[in-house]
Amino acid sequence: MVTVSIWISLLLLHLTSTCNNNVLEFGKTYRFSGYDWTACELINNGKTLVIQSHGVTSGAWPGYVMPQFGNGNFYAADIDGEDISAYDDKMQTLYDAIKDAEDSSTSYGKGLFLISKEKVGFTEWGKSGSGNYWQALKKTAENACSFGSPDNYAWLGTVYGSGGAWYVNSNGGVSYNDQSDDYVVAPAFNLDLSKVEVVENQIVKIRLER
Repeated sequence: MVTVSIWISLLLLHLTSTCNNNVLEFGKTYRFSGYDWTACELINNGKTLVIQSHGVTSGAWPGYVMPQFGNGNFYAADIDGEDISAYDDKMQTLYDAIKDAEDSSTSYGKGLFLISKEKVGFTEWGKSGSGNYWQALKKTAENACSFGSPDNYAWLGTVYGSGGAWYVNSNGGVSYNDQSDDYVVAPAFNLDLSKVEVVENQIVKIRLER
């Protein structure tokens, strides 16, 4: 059943992208608005492609630092799928540049958002994950220094206890640590395939960036 589901998703992605002269492939990296993104998951009846960034900025866990969550205090709830576009100026600038290509009708994920540990194939603490999201975040963690982070980790949106949060590290392990630590913030985004096309591995907004 899983194999059939994957095959159907791939077919839908091919059919949708072909309509817009796109050649999009799951697991492949594309450039979009100055950042690298991996095509990860097709949702919303094939209308929407979830893309995972390879990092935008770094800092404390968004659930810890953002006013709508912990506001500088430990936060004891998951924030995966929640809008963190206002995390800092880099994140807000990116969202302002790509928001016209967002599918805002999806049930999971608003604006720029972090994914859950389940989406990176979590099995147990410290063990490697799996799948497209995991591959993208592992690469992100490997490149953490380019975002100013002192550690090779990338945040997930899943909380641990009352003061921790999960991450993916550069070895691929899925673990947790203190929410106030400085790790890469690498959001995902729900891309409306009817609003974009691919030109030489670049995702561009139709009629707006051409």
